[in-house]
Amino acid sequence: MIFLQLFHMAAADCGTTHGVLPSLYDGLCNSKNEIQISSLTEVAKIIGNIMRILIAISGSLAIIAILVAAIYYITSTGDPSRVKRAKEILINTVTGLILIIMSYAAVTFISGNF
Repeated sequence: MIFLQLFHMAAADCGTTHGVLPSLYDGLCNSKNEIQISSLTEVAKIIGNIMRILIAISGSLAIIAILVAAIYYITSTGDPSRVKRAKEILINTVTGLILIIMSYAAVTFISGNF
């Protein structure tokens, strides 16, 4: 249910954002300040905006995972298995964060060409 509320926060009128997420309707306003979806290009823009929202959410989750890895490392008290687990979490999270950044660049490039 909270996931739908995030989209509701992002579904602002005419491409303006409320809160921390990008708007679902960025770039879809006509001259009368109304949302207009009349072609496949506008649908592609909505899909791109959905991808941007999901990328923002996954970036936030990556930051939380980095904090969890830091807590594991700090509380390990020299236990090699906990230090190893913290390093695994950190490596996997940084790899995922790099993929998130690359996907953001790809989505921005593709949606910018419409």
